[in-house]
Amino acid sequence: MTESAFFDKFHFKRVWINLIDNSIKAMQEKGEIKIFLSRENGEVIVKMIDTGKGIPEDIKANIAEGDLIKLKEFGMGLIIAYSVIKLHKGIFQVERNNPSGTVITIKIPCVSELKII
Repeated sequence: MTESAFFDKFHFKRVWINLIDNSIKAMQEKGEIKIFLSRENGEVIVKMIDTGKGIPEDIKANIAEGDLIKLKEFGMGLIIAYSVIKLHKGIFQVERNNPSGTVITIKIPCVSELKII
């Protein structure tokens, strides 16, 4: 029995475009974006770290509370990314990076595949 994570490639393409675009804007088109991918404890984990100005505390709180309406004023990119991750039964976390920047952590659960012989 193996574990896999299933993604809608169209929707996840939008997630990556939106998050990377947000990072580039936050860094004013200069800086560094690092993306890490791993699988731990039955989850696929994507961690994206940028060196931008850092996510404002109110946006961070709105994401943690799942309050998408308040995110509307900051654009649709975060709302789309958050919504796609939640539709895939995942976790979307945002925190400030030290000394500057933002860390976005996405966790998507793996499912066990049964092979029928």
